[in-house]
Amino acid sequence: MAAIGPLITIAVPDIATALEDYESVQLESASTYNGSYSLIKTHTLVASDTEYSYRDASGVATTYYRWR
Repeated sequence: MAAIGPLITIAVPDIATALEDYESVQLESASTYNGSYSLIKTHTLVASDTEYSYRDASGVATTYYRWR
């Protein structure tokens, strides 16, 4: 059975610079653009990884995402 839900990919092209100030990237979701966002995934940054992905099984076409 195929995975269901949107696949969110966060690109960190300059990972070396990002690692100078940050240890992780957090993915949050909300049901409206200006709504209350909730943390759904934290990725620890790794020197050899420039993309971090998460498939949100609970996500639908109207789900909003942000990362920080």
